[in-house]
Amino acid sequence: MGQDSRTGFEQVLEVAPGSGPVLALGAEVNSTVCLVKDGRAYVSPPLGNLEDYRNFLRFEAYIREAKERLGVEPEIIAHDLHPEYWSTKYALEQAGGARRLGVQHHHAHLAACLLDHGLAEPVIGVTFDGTGYGSDGCLWGGEFMTGSFTGFHRWAHLAYLPLPSGSQAIKEPWRMGAQYLYET
Repeated sequence: MGQDSRTGFEQVLEVAPGSGPVLALGAEVNSTVCLVKDGRAYVSPPLGNLEDYRNFLRFEAYIREAKERLGVEPEIIAHDLHPEYWSTKYALEQAGGARRLGVQHHHAHLAACLLDHGLAEPVIGVTFDGTGYGSDGCLWGGEFMTGSFTGFHRWAHLAYLPLPSGSQAIKEPWRMGAQYLYET
C-alpha cells in the first residue's frame, strides 16, 4: 500500500472510539510510527532501519510533521521494550509530559493481528519474529501466548540460546536454526 498524498499516511484505521492521543513507535528495523487521535490510528509508511542516521532523522521529522498535521500532542508514547532501539531512546528522551508505555515486541504483533482481523476478545497467539526484548529482560524468539490488546500471558517459548554471531543472527535467521539443531 502506498502513501496517501492527501494525508501523508500509509493508512488510517478505525480503533476504539475516543482513543488517543497516543504516539506509538515501532521497533528499529522497517520502523513505522502511528498517531492515534479521536478513535483513528494514522500509520506512517515504513521509515527504514533507524540504525541508519538518515532514517532516524526522517523518523524524527515525520513525527514532528504528523503531530502538526493532526494538531495533536500525545498524552501517551508507546515504545518497544528494547532499551537500545533508537525508537525507544527517542520515546524516553522526547516524551515531555507524556506517559511512556513500554510494549513487548511480540505482544505488539499479537495486537496488530487482532486489529487486522477485527477481534477484541482474547486469543491464542504464536509469534516467531526474530528477537524481541522480553518483559523478563531476556531476548525472546518464539512465544506461545494468550492475549488481547491490553495484555498477554506467555505460556511457553523456545529455549533461550546464545545468538550465533550476535546481532547478525537477527538479520540471518538461518543461524538460529543451525544453533537449535546444534543444541539438540
